Amino acid sequence: MSGVRSGPLRCWPLLLLAACGSQPVVPIEPAATQTVTQAATGTDMQTDTQTPTPPATPLATPPVEEPTAPALPALPDETTRLGTTALRETSGLAVSRRDPRVLWAINDSGNAPALHALTSDGRALGEWPVAAPNRDWEDLAALRLDGEPHLLIADTGDNARRRDEVVLHLVVEPPVRGAGAAPGTTLVPSRSLRFRYEDGAHDVEAVAVDERDAAVWLLPKEPVGDGRGVAGGVYTLSLAEGADPVARRVATLAPVERGLEARLAAALVGIDLEQPTAFDIAADGESGCLLTYRRPRCFERAEGQSWGETLAGPGRTLAPHALAQAEALALSADGRIVWFTSEGVSAPLRARRLQEPGDP
Repeated sequence: MSGVRSGPLRCWPLLLLAACGSQPVVPIEPAATQTVTQAATGTDMQTDTQTPTPPATPLATPPVEEPTAPALPALPDETTRLGTTALRETSGLAVSRRDPRVLWAINDSGNAPALHALTSDGRALGEWPVAAPNRDWEDLAALRLDGEPHLLIADTGDNARRRDEVVLHLVVEPPVRGAGAAPGTTLVPSRSLRFRYEDGAHDVEAVAVDERDAAVWLLPKEPVGDGRGVAGGVYTLSLAEGADPVARRVATLAPVERGLEARLAAALVGIDLEQPTAFDIAADGESGCLLTYRRPRCFERAEGQSWGETLAGPGRTLAPHALAQAEALALSADGRIVWFTSEGVSAPLRARRLQEPGDP
C-alpha cells in the first residue's frame, strides 16, 4: 500500500473504539536494531539493454558460513522482529529456492529498490540493490525458472487505479551464504514484463507464481462498495516468452464472513480488512496461502483444479494474527510453514506450521 497507508488504516481502530467501545490494537513500539545502509538505483526495463546507474557502495554484511549439513529452518517466536531497520514498510516476503533457511523481503514505494535477505527467524543477512525503480513494489515470489532460482518482484500497487501498465521484474536469486555471497552487488533484472488487466486498472498487493506452468496469479484489493467489503477477482497471466501481456479474470474469491469490527471499518473509514494483501503458492503448486489485515487463509488445490477454482472455495481460515498492518507472507517450498509480517520498522515476524515434520 502506498500514499495514504499511514492514514486511515492506522486510525480506524480509534474510530471503532468510539463506535462500539472495543479496545483497539496498539502496535508494539519497535525495538532498537542495527541499521543496514540502503543504496540502489536503476532504470525500468522491458527486457531492454539499458545500463543501470551504479549505486553508492552499501554497507555489506559479511557472508554467513555454509554449514556442512542441511538444517530445518529456524522459526521466529512471539517476540521476534525483523532484524534490520532498513525494512521500514515490508510489502513482500519469499522463501529462498536456494536455501529454505533464508527469507527475502522488499519494501513498499518510497524506499530504495533492494532485496533484503534474512534468516528464517528474522536475522539480517545482507542487502542487494536492484536496478529497477520501486514505483509501488507490493509482493515478492520465489520460483525456479528453467531450473534456476529466481525472485519475482511485483510492481503492481495502484491505490488510485490509474496505471495503464504495471510490471513484474524477474531477477536471478543470488547466493546468500558461503563464498559466492556478495551483499551489496546490484542485481539487474533478467526480464521485466509489462502487462495490463483486461478490464482496467487494479490495485494489486497479492501476487504468487505457480512454477509448474509459470503462471502468475493476482488478487486485487477491491474498493469498498456501499460501505461494505466485496469479494475480489482472481486474475492470471503467463510468464512464458511471447505470451499475451494481459491479465485475465478467471474467478471470484469466495465470500468471507465479516464480523462487526470489519463491517464498521468498511462503513466508517472505507477499509475492508478482509481484502488480500499477500499471496504465495508452494513449489509443487498443491497449496497456497493468502494474507489479509486480519488473518491468513490457506488452500489445498484438488487434483485437476485450477487455482482459479481453488480460490473460489472457502479455504482454511487461520487464527487472527494481531499485526498492525500485515502486508507480507511467504510459504515454504513444501507448503508446511507460513511466515508473515507487517509494515513498520522492526516489525514482528511470525510463522505457523501448517504441517509438522514427518507428516504426509
